Amino acid sequence: MEPGKTITVSGYIKCAPYVDASSYPPRLEIIDAYNDPLVDSGNSALASDQVAVASGLNLDWQAVSVQWTNPDTIARHVFVRMMNRFYMWENFQILELEAPNYPATTDTKDGVFFGIGNIYEGSYDPVASAVWPAAANVSTVETAYGPTGSEYAGSLNLTLYVLKSAVVSESYVVVGHDNYTGGSAGTYPTTATSKAEQLAEDKAAVTAAAASIKDDTTILTVAGTYDFTTALATSYSDGQANQLAADQAAVDAEKASIKDDTEILGVTGTYDFTTALDYAYGDGVNAGKASQLATDAAAVLAVAEYITTDVTDLLGVAGTFDESARNTDPGEAHVEDGVTYKILNVDKEGTLTGTGGTPPAAPTITATAGTGSVTITIVGAAGVTNYVKYKGNHTAWQDGGSRSGDGDVTVSGLDNDIVYTFVVYSESGGLYSTPSPAVNVTLTASLDGDIFDNMDGHGDIFLDKFGQTVTYKPAGGGSRSIQGIIDLIDAEDGSAPGTRGPQITVWVNNNATDGISAAELNTGGDKLTCSYRKGVAAIDRRIIAILDQDNEMIQLEVR
Repeated sequence: MEPGKTITVSGYIKCAPYVDASSYPPRLEIIDAYNDPLVDSGNSALASDQVAVASGLNLDWQAVSVQWTNPDTIARHVFVRMMNRFYMWENFQILELEAPNYPATTDTKDGVFFGIGNIYEGSYDPVASAVWPAAANVSTVETAYGPTGSEYAGSLNLTLYVLKSAVVSESYVVVGHDNYTGGSAGTYPTTATSKAEQLAEDKAAVTAAAASIKDDTTILTVAGTYDFTTALATSYSDGQANQLAADQAAVDAEKASIKDDTEILGVTGTYDFTTALDYAYGDGVNAGKASQLATDAAAVLAVAEYITTDVTDLLGVAGTFDESARNTDPGEAHVEDGVTYKILNVDKEGTLTGTGGTPPAAPTITATAGTGSVTITIVGAAGVTNYVKYKGNHTAWQDGGSRSGDGDVTVSGLDNDIVYTFVVYSESGGLYSTPSPAVNVTLTASLDGDIFDNMDGHGDIFLDKFGQTVTYKPAGGGSRSIQGIIDLIDAEDGSAPGTRGPQITVWVNNNATDGISAAELNTGGDKLTCSYRKGVAAIDRRIIAILDQDNEMIQLEVR
């Protein structure tokens, strides 16, 4: 037993019947080399050998077990024995065992011990008895094998051989030759008769495929019938026609953006370039020209007092400077009672100097149409008086009223279906600003407003149901997307394709959040990006007038 190792022995003891073995019961022992017991069946160290380990009166089989651990630092030889005695003067005897049936040592591997006390050792060497394959039958890949793994090395070079599965069929091998050593004999014909038969068979196969062979190619005297030139031309022609159709469709889809005097791939454009040019020049023929005229006339109006009275119609403005009352004597000044005069300090070249202050900046204005009236909202400099001027079918500019500072001025007594142009200029301390940018407004007879009555607070529902997205573009800049109900024109009505279209009516919410507020609207200057008919692209259209409004919705005329 190695130091620290433990041995456990278990077994069964049965006393002979009619024998009282209580005085000297049999026992199982682990003993040392001197036959001294080391432990009893309770696994306790023995003080002497007078210890019973089994009941001498129990005639049944009794399980006994002993265990011992080597406490020394060196190995110890130990033995296991079962002892008994009948009388006190007898020594314990080793119980006789039946003749054991151990395997022969020649059948037990060498180096293996067995039997009671390991008295037998096997002598069979399994490696020595192994039969190893000849090196000629082992691939050269195996470089070392044998009893210890290094006695033999394979010498069969498999790269010199071809697998049978890779060998060609015998039908392609000439008669008299095998397709591989030990393989099938070739059957390919070599005699005149067999050659003729093979040729006939081959030509038949070529003839069957002649339709797939070019007509300028002959195989085994069989000419191909595939007209490659015609097929290529047909394929090219079909592809060309398909491509042309696709290109024409693409051009046709964009013809509204092609000038109406231009043809591309047989498709004539529908874009009215002349009309579009007029709109581009004037931002809408009449409205744009009127806007430009109003701006120019406002500039002339601002200096009307410096234009002589013999000029009666300069862009609709009459001069107010009375040349007859001017000073002809350098030493005198002729003035009239009740007339306010402005004194200008000029040098001999006529350069104005020493004006005595800076004129106020030009105000900005917005216009809101009403019934027979227009309200002008003014935003400008502080501490000024603002003067409203307007012109419709008048020869000269008309006074529309005035007010101090920012706010509204309402001009009444206006007629429907007339384009009115409004400007405002500011005055402070006798100094006048340049005119504001002009705004145009066209009044239209008011409607009965039934649509608004029917809304009854449900305008958003109508917009969700019937509305579409349009873009509101104020004249002052910026834009926002809103919902609007558009009275679309039928396809057979209105303008020709490619034009800006006729007058249409649009309903939107009357607020500046998701609609257009009447207070912010500048009719004649503000725009909506929308279409007037299904299938026609949306473009910028000018808001001409407010047709009707209530607290919920506003009805606009757009063209």
